[in-house]
Amino acid sequence: MTGTPRLAITPVDPRATDARLLDVARGGGEDGRRAFGHLVRTYHARVVQLTTRLLAGGAGVEDVAQESFLRAYLALERYPMGVPFWPWIKTIATRLAFNHRRDARTRIRHENRAEPSRSPSSPGLADREVVEKVLDQLPSPQREILTLRHVDELSLKEIVAELDLGSSAAKMRLSRARKGFRAAYDQLVGRV
Repeated sequence: MTGTPRLAITPVDPRATDARLLDVARGGGEDGRRAFGHLVRTYHARVVQLTTRLLAGGAGVEDVAQESFLRAYLALERYPMGVPFWPWIKTIATRLAFNHRRDARTRIRHENRAEPSRSPSSPGLADREVVEKVLDQLPSPQREILTLRHVDELSLKEIVAELDLGSSAAKMRLSRARKGFRAAYDQLVGRV
């Protein structure tokens, strides 16, 4: 039988570096999909752990994790070469998690507007809602470090490792995040 011979597709070398896997993935085809699949298997648990933490274990954790890998795959041609894969996928997952959380709260607010309104004597926003609103106003790096420190209760040393920052950079970011939180909180509570 004559025809086009099939190319043998070799399995991904488990010792391949992320940079090599990304290079192959950018090439497309079956080898590219296989290389990117290897990255997904390598980092899936970490991305799920991150999104679980950022979404407080709520609904949508797996959806956000899958969407993160999908967006990374679709943006391979824009991947900043020389940047390790974990910080890149972590940034994508963090942004998607915060967007997911914000969208869920917006959906709940709209649903609550359809319900009968509270009596005028009912209290204002619950403390948790105020904290979430304030966090949403902060830049993503500040939200992330405050969540790691005060929600996940990670030590500064653990935060340094998680965010791949120097100790003084982590301290400065945490300090700025706390100041930003206080200012946004005071402003919000003044309006409530």
